[in-house]
This record gives sequence, C-alpha cells and structure tokens, in this order.
Amino acid sequence: MTEVISIIASGLKCDNPSCDYINEDIPQEEYINYINAKCPKCGSVLLTQEDYDAMQEFHNLVAELNKLDLPVTEDKFIMDIESDGKGNLTFKEKE
Repeated sequence: MTEVISIIASGLKCDNPSCDYINEDIPQEEYINYINAKCPKCGSVLLTQEDYDAMQEFHNLVAELNKLDLPVTEDKFIMDIESDGKGNLTFKEKE
C-alpha cells in the first residue's frame, strides 16, 4: 500500500524564544532520548514530554489515515512542524 501522507522528521530547536539553538542532525527515532534534555546553549528544556506525546499522536493519526483507501496523487508539499513546549503543534507550509 502506498502512503498518501509521509512524515520525514529530524532536528530539534530550542523553544526558548530568546535562544537560537537548532540541531538538524537529530533523527526522529532519537527524540525519546531528548525528552527533558537541557538546551546546550541556554539550559531550557529542549523537548518536553508534552511535545513528544503530541508528535507521537500526530504520527498515529497519519498512520490511521494511510490505512484508508485514499487516492494517491503526485501533489506534494512540505511543512514545518513546530511545538511550543506545551504539546501544541503548529504546521507551516515551506515555500
């Protein structure tokens, strides 16, 4: 079965608005190791349990959608997913 929606996720950035720390090299499979880890630049929490759980819920939703018999098209778009440290996800289409 072809996936209608695919998620390719990597990288973490600090939620502290005054910090510009970003590490694009962290694969999604390792996110669990970063829950409550401190940002190496400012010391804020890099990934909260709430944000991790919200991403897991999103992945579960996508998995369920991919089980449906939805038409597969060639249309593609890429989105950034950001979290706020409280489990709220924001989706922004990349240009």
